[in-house]
Formats: sequence, structure tokens, C-alpha cells
Amino acid sequence: MQKGAQFLQNLFLNVTKFIFPIKTMFFHWNLQAFITLHQRGNRYAYMMEGFDKEWNYTDANRRFVTYTNLPGGTYTFRVNASNNQGKWSEKGTSIRIIITPPFWKTMWFYGLVLIVVGAIAFWIYQWLMQARNLAAQRQMEAALTKERNLLRTLIDNLPDAVFVKDLECRKIIANPVDVRSMGAQSEAEVIGKTDHAFYSAETAATSFAEDQSVLQSGIPILGREGYYFDKQGNKLNVLSFKIPVRNEDGAIVGIVGATHDITEQKRIEEKLKQEKSLMDAMMDNIPDSIYFKDRQSRLFRVNRKEIQDLHAKGIYEIIGKTDIELWGEEFGSKTIADEKRMMETGEPIIGLIESRKLENGETNWTLTTKIPLRNDSGQITGLVGITREINDLMKAKTERDNLIVELQDALADVKLLSGLVPICANCKKIRDDQGYWTQIESYIQDRSDAKFSHSICPDCAAKIYPNYNLKK
Repeated sequence: MQKGAQFLQNLFLNVTKFIFPIKTMFFHWNLQAFITLHQRGNRYAYMMEGFDKEWNYTDANRRFVTYTNLPGGTYTFRVNASNNQGKWSEKGTSIRIIITPPFWKTMWFYGLVLIVVGAIAFWIYQWLMQARNLAAQRQMEAALTKERNLLRTLIDNLPDAVFVKDLECRKIIANPVDVRSMGAQSEAEVIGKTDHAFYSAETAATSFAEDQSVLQSGIPILGREGYYFDKQGNKLNVLSFKIPVRNEDGAIVGIVGATHDITEQKRIEEKLKQEKSLMDAMMDNIPDSIYFKDRQSRLFRVNRKEIQDLHAKGIYEIIGKTDIELWGEEFGSKTIADEKRMMETGEPIIGLIESRKLENGETNWTLTTKIPLRNDSGQITGLVGITREINDLMKAKTERDNLIVELQDALADVKLLSGLVPICANCKKIRDDQGYWTQIESYIQDRSDAKFSHSICPDCAAKIYPNYNLKK
């Protein structure tokens, strides 16, 4: 027994490291194996560095130590002792203990797990990215489909003919207006066909030349005015728009175009042109002055008679000017005041007689009518006026007035007898207002400025004085 203890002491004193597998459940050591001093009064101090937080103490009655379930790792077991006098060894002894961890706690296993986890994470990342890309792709496709539907809805409901052609000038898209313009019933009837299948040779050739110009030069056609004849022979005026379509590389792959029907617009323009010609003919040949003014009484249109009255070389000397600039301060201020009042109240000026002194001292008489011009909202924007010279009329009026005065003066010298005058059938005496019978001469002289001179007519003389020949 003593030899075995000595062998164990030598073993522990000569070995500095022990390696145990993790499956070692507990360690039980006799402290005498570490200390060669064996006395009954000895005390021992021990610590398992890496596991114990502080030193543990025991005496000779308990000279062993037990550790159970130490986790894998490296430890240092330290032991010291004191004699029965309490003197501790200065050096003590120690031994390294290595408990190998299980394979799942080894570095290579950690590395393998890290690789596997990384691979799984990478696979999950790739899967998530593919799922996200797929979702994004589906979202983009849905958005593209929505945009395509919106665009198609817009194209199909536009009032203009809209189409798309390929490099061979064949229709690949045609909205309902374009389909109807070609005399077809559905888009399927026109897809893949050129204009030669639907229009006259002349119209199709013109369209083809335009298409080729855009495809070859890349220069768009914007608002080119033209016309064509439909199947019923009706002439249709249109504005054409043709723009090259390019792919992602910038190469031209087709044409997108539109035609705007301006037939009604051209008809209205022609009618307005005719009406303008009629109005110009009327304005330039009417003997009266016709003019248009804005709210500031500035002229913006006049007829030929007005230009002649102003002795202007052309309309450019008149447009934008007021009556003050053209006719002078005295006459112009009055007309501008009248026009301002008319545009404020909206009451037209009808048959206004005006006079203006000429340079030669004569008076120029005019008869003027002015009517306010209104816009679509009913607001007054200016006026139109017509002025006629009435010098002859005023001269006749003056002569008439003078004649009336002369007649009035002449009648002032004549007293008028009126009413029923009683006269004697025999003696020709007249009964006055008081009932007296007086000679007719006296009656007339009292009631007028007439005077009588007495004489005898031949018949009475022959009767009264038959013996006298008064004819001698």
C-alpha cells in the first residue's frame, strides 16, 4: 500500500498534463498524490483554475477532492499544503487537465456548421431573391399589362385615327376610327395590310412615300395638311402625324401615326372666307364710313370710305389711333366721352347728328350710329360704328327752315277771316258781332289790313250811265 502511494506520488510529480475525453463523468483525486509531506496535522488548499472561483481548503481527515461533469476545455489543478505548525509550502504543485469536447463542440464541427449554415443562408437568400425578382417581374408584368390596357383604352376612344405600322408599312395596330376610315368593320380586317388595300392608288402612294420618308430619315411628320377620297368619293381633309418608333438600341422598327379630320374645319374656314369677302365688298363699296373700335376707342378696322375721309395713305396710318389723334381735341374728346358712356351702360347711340368745323371754315354734318360689340360671355369689348355725311340734307333743312320763317313773316301781315259771315242778298251789307249791319268794305277793313278804293265795273257803268261811252 505504501509502495502504491509512492508510485502515485511519483506519477503525479512527473506528469504535467492529463487528457480525458468528455465522457469522463467525475474526477476523484487523493491530495497525498500531489504532496509528499504526510502528517496528521497537515492542511490542504486546492483550486481547479477555469472552474473554481477561489481556493478550497481541507485537512488531513479529508485528503481527497472530487469534480464531476467538467465541461470540455483546459484546466489547471493547483494544490498546496501546510504542516501542523501552519506553515504553507512556498511552491505547491499543479497539473494541466485537458477534457476533450464532443465533436459537435470542436472547431472543425463549428466550421462545418458555419459552412452548412452559410450555404443554407445563401440558398435561402437566392430563393428569396428569386422569389422577390419573380414577384417584381409579375408586378411589372401586371403594371405593364395595366398600362397597355390603359393605353389601348385611350387609343380606342380618341376621336382621331391612330395606327402603328411595321417596317413594311403594314398595319399592326389600328383604333376604331382608323378602321372606319378605311371602310373596314374590325381591326382584324386591317392588321398585316398596307394602305393599298383600302385607299385609291394615288392616296396609298402618297401615304407610302410619307412612311418611307419617316422610316429612312427618322424625321417625324407633324401636322401635315392633306386630303383623300373615301370609298363613297367624299373628299376628306386631314392633318397627318407620323413619328418613328425605335427599339432599345435606337434602331427604327416602325411608325406610330395619327390623322385628324379637319373637313368640317375647312368647310367653316371656306364659309368664313366667303363671308369675309362679302363683308369686305360691302364695307369697301358702301358710301358710309364703317369702323370698329376697342374699349379704349382705338380703331382696329375701317372701310375704304373712312380712309378717304381721313385723307390717309393707307390703313396703317389709322389703326390703333383715337378720334383725338385723327380729328382733333375738340371733336375727338366729345366722341370718346360718348363712346365711353355707351360701353359702360350698353346703350347704343342711334342717329346722333354731329358737326365738325373744316379747315376751310365750312361745317361738316354727319349722322352716326354706334353699337357695342360683345364677346361670348356678353362682355362689351368694343364698338362698331357707321357714319353718313348729311351736308345736303342739312342744307335742304336749312333752306326749308328759312322758307318757313319767311312764310311765317308773310302770314304775320295777313289776318285770317273765318267762320259763317251773314250778308244781305240784296244790298250786300254784313251783320257784325254786335248785330249791326255794315257795309262790306267797312267789315273787311276793320278785321284785316286790306284797304278798299272805289271804282265801277263796265257792266255797272253801262247800266247806270247808259249815255256815257266809258270805253272811249
